[in-house]
Amino acid sequence: MREEDLRKEKNVVIEEVKKYQDIPEELVEILLDKIIWKNHPLGRPVLGDEKSVRNIQREDLLSYISKFYRPNNLVISVAGNIKTADVILQVEEYFKIMEKGKIKNYLPAKDNQKNTQIGIKFKKSSQTHLSFGFPGISRLDPDRYSTDLLDIILGSGLSSRLFQEIRVKKSLAYDIHSFIQYFNDIGSFNIYAGIDSSKLRETIQTILEELNKIKDNNLKEDELRKAKEMYKGALSLSLEGTLSRAFWLGNRMLLYGRPSTFDEIKEKIEEVKVKDIQKMAQNIFSKDKINLSIVGPFKRKDKEEYDSLLEKLG
Repeated sequence: MREEDLRKEKNVVIEEVKKYQDIPEELVEILLDKIIWKNHPLGRPVLGDEKSVRNIQREDLLSYISKFYRPNNLVISVAGNIKTADVILQVEEYFKIMEKGKIKNYLPAKDNQKNTQIGIKFKKSSQTHLSFGFPGISRLDPDRYSTDLLDIILGSGLSSRLFQEIRVKKSLAYDIHSFIQYFNDIGSFNIYAGIDSSKLRETIQTILEELNKIKDNNLKEDELRKAKEMYKGALSLSLEGTLSRAFWLGNRMLLYGRPSTFDEIKEKIEEVKVKDIQKMAQNIFSKDKINLSIVGPFKRKDKEEYDSLLEKLG
C-alpha cells in the first residue's frame, strides 16, 4: 500500500464528505442517526469527517485488514452456470494464504431513550427536509416481516398511506417515504419528507396522525394482502438476475448464518396477521421514542415550537 495512493484517496473521500454536507436530503439523515445513537458508532457518518479521514495512517488500514479480512469472517457467494467442485478448488487456491484469527466483535447498541429528541440544522435552501426516526428491531428479530409490511403500508411506493395522504391529498410534500435500517442488535424505522418550509408544522402533524391511525387498528385485511403481494413481487424480481441472486445468498450467509429460499421467506410473509402489524406499530411508534431532524432555513430558536408539537401529538 503506497503512501501516495493513500493520500490521493483521502482527498477523494474528503470531497465526498463535503458533497454530502451540501445535500440536505443526506444531511438530515446524518443528523437523525446522530440524534438516535449519540455516543455510539451507529450515530457517526460512515464516511467520517474531514479530520478523521486526514488522520488515517497506512498502519491503521493494514491493522484493519489484519483484524477483519480472515477466512472465518468471509463469505464467497457464486451463482450461475458453474460446477461446484471447480469453484471450491479455485477458492481454496486463491484464498489459502489467508490465516484464521479472532474477529473483533461490534459494540452493542442499546435503546435507552426516555424522551422525544429533536435536532434542527440551519441550511439555506428552497425546501425543508425532515426525518422521523424510531428505534426498531434487529435484523435477527423473528418479527421483522411484520416490520417490513408495516413499512410497505405506511411509506413504500405511490399507494402507501403517507404518500397518498401527504403528497396526493394535501400536497404537503414533494417527496415522502419510509425505510428501515436493520443491524445485528437494533434497528430504526425512518420517515423522510421534503416539503415547502411554510408547511412544516402541518406535515409533522399529519405524519404523526397517520402513525396514530395504524396504532389504533384501522388496518384492513385487503390492505395487508396488497402489501404482502408487493413484498413478494419485489423480492421475486430482485432474484431474477444471476448477480442479484449471488448477492442474496451471500447476504443471507453473512448476516444470518444460513441461506434462505424464496419459498421460506414467502411463508414467513404469509404468516403475518393484521394484529401483528398493529402490535409492531404500537411498539415502535411510542411517544417517548420520537426522534426528529430538520434541515432547512430554520434556526435553533424554533426548537421549542416543535418540541411542543411533538409533546401534544406524540
